[in-house]
Amino acid sequence: MTHDLTTGKPLRDIWQFAVPVLFGLLLQQVYSLVDTAIVGHALGVMALGGVGATGSVNFLVIGFCGGLCTGMAIPLAQAFGAGDYRQLRRYVAGCVWLGIAMSALLLALTLGVLFGLMATSGKKLLAAIARVYVEIIQNTPVLLQMCFLYYVLAFSGVNADIIVTGVVVLGVYTGAYMSEVVRAGI
Repeated sequence: MTHDLTTGKPLRDIWQFAVPVLFGLLLQQVYSLVDTAIVGHALGVMALGGVGATGSVNFLVIGFCGGLCTGMAIPLAQAFGAGDYRQLRRYVAGCVWLGIAMSALLLALTLGVLFGLMATSGKKLLAAIARVYVEIIQNTPVLLQMCFLYYVLAFSGVNADIIVTGVVVLGVYTGAYMSEVVRAGI
């Protein structure tokens, strides 16, 4: 169903879109409040401090993604409004590739920090797991890892998309290098 918001009174359509979004944001705030209460009550002050410390990182990532989406909406809307569907397809393809790259980067950052902290934790088992991960991933070609994961998933009955496989492999591969950066920085 398509509505032309440039004619008539679009306020009703805008409210029909905005109210569920505002309700979702309200539920997200209630979840954060309940999560904070449960962590503080059940796990103590140190765990609550850990949850509080991750809030700014969470806000940074969500704010960056929101800003990126808002920024990409401008050329998309301009191309759509001008009826330039060829340019619109190019912008959408660019958005998809940017989303793929950001997914791999976020996975790499997560794995890099996780395994970097494991390597410096002082626990021999965690450090050994991190070392094995880094050595195996860094010492095998990324193309071999992609083919291996794609065909192992196919033979095991999982119908994985090649893009998803590429994002996972690139995230895991880059995460091994990032974990060394985190380990060296600590």
